[in-house]
Amino acid sequence: MSQQKDLLREIAAATSSGAPDRIIDWFTEDFRLHEPGKPALPVGHEGARQMREGGRQMRAGLKTPICAEAVITRQ
Repeated sequence: MSQQKDLLREIAAATSSGAPDRIIDWFTEDFRLHEPGKPALPVGHEGARQMREGGRQMRAGLKTPICAEAVITRQ
């Protein structure tokens, strides 16, 4: 299995379980999220933190865990 798939599974598992984010381990210092139509986030770890927090807010109240396999097989 690739390192990228392992990392995506780790992030999905942490998200589903409520484990703390490991932003420094998961994202590079020059991370940039390209999401057309949305305001740009800061570059780097702060942008990754804001992205994860935004996702957490969107999922608030949902009971369905994130399925890493579904995310990985769509790529």
